[in-house]
Parts: sequence; C-alpha cells; structure tokens
Amino acid sequence: MTRMGYYTDPARKELQVYQDFSGGLNVTTSHDNMADNELSYIKNMSFDERGAIARRTGMENHFSFLEPKEKAQMYFRHYKDHVNYDELIAVDGRLYVNGEDAGIEFQKERFIEAVQWYQKSYIATGSGLYEYDGMTGEVKKVEPYAPEPLEALYIGTNGLAENPDKFLSDGVGSTVQIAGVIFSERYGVMNEPFTITAYHIKPAEVELEYKFEYRYPFEADGVYHIGQDWSYFRKDKRKRNV
Repeated sequence: MTRMGYYTDPARKELQVYQDFSGGLNVTTSHDNMADNELSYIKNMSFDERGAIARRTGMENHFSFLEPKEKAQMYFRHYKDHVNYDELIAVDGRLYVNGEDAGIEFQKERFIEAVQWYQKSYIATGSGLYEYDGMTGEVKKVEPYAPEPLEALYIGTNGLAENPDKFLSDGVGSTVQIAGVIFSERYGVMNEPFTITAYHIKPAEVELEYKFEYRYPFEADGVYHIGQDWSYFRKDKRKRNV
C-alpha cells in the first residue's frame, strides 16, 4: 500500500514500508481515512501478538490415528489447569484419551456429551455413564444420579441415557402434583399398543384417583375420549394400556 500517488518513472517513486498491522482488518473505512496500521483486505494470513502478519499454511490433521471414514461423536478437553488439558475424543463408538484407546465401547449412531467437575469428567455415551479421572487417567463406568421427581420435572433427566424416563419415581410432598407422564415406547407405532405411566407427588396420607383421557389430532380442541375412568390409585392402576 502506498501513502500517496507515485510517478510512473521507477526512479521517482515515493514509497513507504509498513510493518505494524496491529490495527487489524478494517472493511468499513475508505482507504484515504484508514490508519497506517490497518488493512483493507487480507487472505490466508494470521496476526501475531505484535501486529505482524504471517502466511497461513492450511489445516493440519490433528488426529492422524483416526480413519477418515470413522464417525466423530465428541471432542472434549479435560483441563488439568488453566493451560494443560487432556483430549477426550469419541469416534465410531470408541473413546480415545490423548490418542490412546480407552478400551470402552458404546453406541455409534448419536453424538455424545461430557462435562467436567473439578478433576473428573463425566461422559454420557448413550450406552452408560463413564467417569474420567484427570489425576489417574482412569476411565470407568459409574451409575448416574437418579433425580428426585421434582428435579426430573423442572430440571430434566439424562436425555442421552438408554432409558432416560426410568429416573422418574413417586415422591412425597406437601401438595398433590403430577411428577411426570411417560410412554413405554420412545417412538409410537400405528395400531401397536403402548403403556402410559403417571408418577405423582403427594402427602403420605392422601389417596389419589386417576383418570386417563386422550384425543385424536384431527379432532377439534377440547374433544377428549376416556381411556380409563376415575379409579383409586394402586400400583397396577396408574398405568393405562392404549
């Protein structure tokens, strides 16, 4: 970039060299009003801390131990401190820690997730919950926490678990509440029966009655059909086969 126009005679050119680009990229200001340390266009270049630019050399395969055809399911960093970390990679139903196979297998169809709590990371694989210990490097299967009915209702359960709704249970509380209603099958099949189960929270001395109603999507709002009329709560009566 030149600061001013220059003559066509090479001997009379007036050029100025710019070495500080700490102003970065400016795509809104005209060239006449740009600062000397700004750029109007940049391609395949990077800035360093001092404002100098360097050519990018392209992408580098960071996981050379993996086959391109394998399906990536997770990339997670377990931080040991504010700088150092371990890389947890889930690919094609297997977990790798810093490039080494951790020796566990899980489902291959869905993405998985992880969360770190102090020096332990918990990985919801969809085929079980696993704990990674950042101090020892050990990976082991653990039993997930079963939330209380109110926790399941207002916070949720582990959606990546194999049967996330099975965390629900009846509870005791000061008022009567529906803790949740679940279906025996995650995906319904036309003309195939399934079971609806209701869970409640109630004072210990209170007895409940249940009534199940349903409606068809093609009918008007407010039109319901009785699936099971009022009946006292018993373990075998809170379920309705549809």
